[in-house]
Formats: sequence, structure tokens, C-alpha cells
Amino acid sequence: MIVAGWWGWIKSRKAEDVPRWRKRVGLLGVVANTTALAVPLGSLLYMMYYPFLLRVGVRLPMVNAPWMAATVLVLSLSGLISGIFSPPRSRFATALGGLIIGSMILSIPIGIL
Repeated sequence: MIVAGWWGWIKSRKAEDVPRWRKRVGLLGVVANTTALAVPLGSLLYMMYYPFLLRVGVRLPMVNAPWMAATVLVLSLSGLISGIFSPPRSRFATALGGLIIGSMILSIPIGIL
């Protein structure tokens, strides 16, 4: 849904009949959805390479799972709300993308994160 949201926003970006505020809200929605997906994937990659970093001698903090889950939920909620007000071409994909990402984070137990 993130790719479809970006595609719809790019198509509606040049439309003359869409108000400027809807274009900005649509951009905010697709960026929020993209960031909401990138945060857990980035922390997953960080956790995968953490043992390698310890062997090299780099001491970095571990991922704070409750903070990450709360951040993703706020980003997905903002993607859902801004998806409702985004341009018609990207409205459905952006709103549904925010709903799906939030549902996935709520369905995964914190112990797995």
C-alpha cells in the first residue's frame, strides 16, 4: 500500500484541480507510512548486525521496543488520518496503509520485536 500511496501522490501532485493543502497532507501521509515501516525494519537490521558490532568493539545501545512500537503507532495513525484528507488518487492507499501498519504492530507481541 505504501508504493500505491506514493504512486497516487505522484500522479495527483501535478493535478491542477486538487487544492494545495490536500497535496501537502497526502505527502505527509505517505511519508508517515513509509517511516512507520522503515522504523521496525531498521531496528530489525540493527538487531541482526548487533553481535558483529560487539566483536568489532563498538558499544551501541539496544533497541527500546516500547518506544519503537509507540512511535510506529503514532506514525501509522497520522498516516491514516492524513490519508482521509489526501488527494483522491492516493486517499484509499494511504489510509489503508496506515491502518495495516498499525494493525501489524499491535498484532506482533513485544517479545518478538
